[in-house]
Amino acid sequence: MNVIDDVFSPEFGGLDPDKLDWSFSFNPLWKLDSQSDAEIRKKVAETDAIYLTNQVITSDEVREKRFKGSSLSAELDFSEDELTELDKSIQDARDSHGQST
Repeated sequence: MNVIDDVFSPEFGGLDPDKLDWSFSFNPLWKLDSQSDAEIRKKVAETDAIYLTNQVITSDEVREKRFKGSSLSAELDFSEDELTELDKSIQDARDSHGQST
């Protein structure tokens, strides 16, 4: 017997893994939290400022690189709480105007 077997062994007062209620919860890794997003944007802005100061690029190049072609989905990237709040606001507005979904 090894240590793992001892932990689950009923003779040693261990837990029966078949009788445990197992569950896992993972945070989404594809979405940045607001603080990390702000830190990244700040670093990018500081880098752009350095490039502008040293005339590596022009302000038009920065504008085009940072703001042209940005997708609408990036602008509409809401957290679950924000989506719930937005949905409630929409439903409240519909209810106040006598509309239903």
